Amino acid sequence: MSFPVSPYDNIANVWKGVNDRLNSQLHEMLRDTVCRHESELVEGFCNAVLNNPASAVFLSQGRADRGVGELFARLGTPLHLVMEGVRVVLSRLHEILLLTSPAAGVDVFSCVMEGVSQAVQVICLAYDDFRIDNSRAEDLCRLFVISKDSGVEKERQKSALLSWENKLIHDVLLGAPVASISFLSKSDFGIWFLHKGVLCFDG
Repeated sequence: MSFPVSPYDNIANVWKGVNDRLNSQLHEMLRDTVCRHESELVEGFCNAVLNNPASAVFLSQGRADRGVGELFARLGTPLHLVMEGVRVVLSRLHEILLLTSPAAGVDVFSCVMEGVSQAVQVICLAYDDFRIDNSRAEDLCRLFVISKDSGVEKERQKSALLSWENKLIHDVLLGAPVASISFLSKSDFGIWFLHKGVLCFDG
């Protein structure tokens, strides 16, 4: 029996290929550059995100790979804000690498771009996974609330349906115009079913 390949496995394979392209000298250059400018790059990312007016709803100065994606998803942060920070970091890193070594800097930055693209993909996957899980959890909570009061709700909706049925029979027997007869979907029961009751029959 075969199982679908996880997107994370594919990313890991691509990442290995990128890493293999960096010889020891270029790898050391990248590591030393990032270590020397770590605070500057982190600060640039945070400032780009936090100083964006759109982030005020989601982030504060006290709340600044996969864990990052889950964090931003929990905070409800739009991915375009994350990408703004990534853009600033890449731009600054490109400048630093070219100043350090114009020739080698181009090769290193090419690998950096591929690596960062992979990291962003992981963040997006984690972000989507969390949002999907959170959506399912909300659906389960709604179903729990409905089932908890199912007895009372059942009697209430039986009464609403019976009321609509009695009115329908009454209108038909009196020869009321068809246009004046209320559709089931517009009744109290119909509105309840479309907005809440349908969850009981989902899946």
